[in-house]
Amino acid sequence: MGFRISAGKKIGGAYIGASKTIGSGNKRNKGGGGCWIIGIAILFFPFTLAYLFGKWAYNKTQQQKAANPEKVWYKQTWGIILMLILFFPVGIYLMWKYGKHWNLYIKIAVCVAFGVISIIVLLSSGTKEVIDNNSSISESLEINEQIAVKYEANTLARRIDEDKEFEKSLEGTKIELTGIVKENKLNHSEIYIEGDFEYGGWYQCEMSDETDVNKVSTGDIAVIEGVVKRFSGHLYMEECILIKFESPTETPTKKTTPKETEPPTEESTEAETEEIIEETEPEIVTHDYVINYNTGKFHKPSCYTIEDADNIGTYTGTKEELEEQGYEACKKCKPY
Repeated sequence: MGFRISAGKKIGGAYIGASKTIGSGNKRNKGGGGCWIIGIAILFFPFTLAYLFGKWAYNKTQQQKAANPEKVWYKQTWGIILMLILFFPVGIYLMWKYGKHWNLYIKIAVCVAFGVISIIVLLSSGTKEVIDNNSSISESLEINEQIAVKYEANTLARRIDEDKEFEKSLEGTKIELTGIVKENKLNHSEIYIEGDFEYGGWYQCEMSDETDVNKVSTGDIAVIEGVVKRFSGHLYMEECILIKFESPTETPTKKTTPKETEPPTEESTEAETEEIIEETEPEIVTHDYVINYNTGKFHKPSCYTIEDADNIGTYTGTKEELEEQGYEACKKCKPY
């Protein structure tokens, strides 16, 4: 099966042109080489049809105007209605210019109707954009209005390793993380916090204000608030804010110099020796602990294992003092 494409022009009383047969009638197309030509013809068929229709309508209009200008299609009622349906601005123009027999109230009603329809379409599209913007704003406000849950870095890391359901529940949650700043030479927009994860991971906090990264140093104790993004070996946090930070302080020691006086007696030597010992003895650092009297163990105040405990008490002192009293350190939070 084949078809013929031809083009020509009428000169005088005869048509002069050329034609081309595509399909089985052409020997060179027997192997299917003309399929691409058929595809192009099908692709451009709607445009060709529109062009031919437009050309036919233009010629018909010119003939009508030459024969009787008052009988041109766009001056007729059916033509005006057709343009109102297809392209109402042109239809409204034709209605007012050539629809002289139309009632004035009908013209006004048509204009008002199309005006209302246009306003509704514009408002509906604008309302949809406003709704989309409001939904995104409300989502961000919901995150910002969340109350941050406070966690100590090592305690949270161990709980994530032990409870996978808890790990999944953290995604999208705002938390306040307290931990030690880890060295970071890879990313200038994040603060790394050390974490006691099973496979050596840490916390990567993407800061909203990148200048916060330069405020802290390795070894500082930082408090960072942010939203948990995901956990994949490391815990990734976004929209983070540096709440506060402090550098670890060293206990100063006093240097003593011997007094240049007359030879000391035995009593003065003992007194000066005691004074020197008191002056050089380092200050004992105490911490707050929570004691579970049921288990006989003491914990950090942030330890999650004592959240539901009832028979507990607090103690301020040193780890060694509690161990001397017979209490055992928790193996989960590892109090210092």
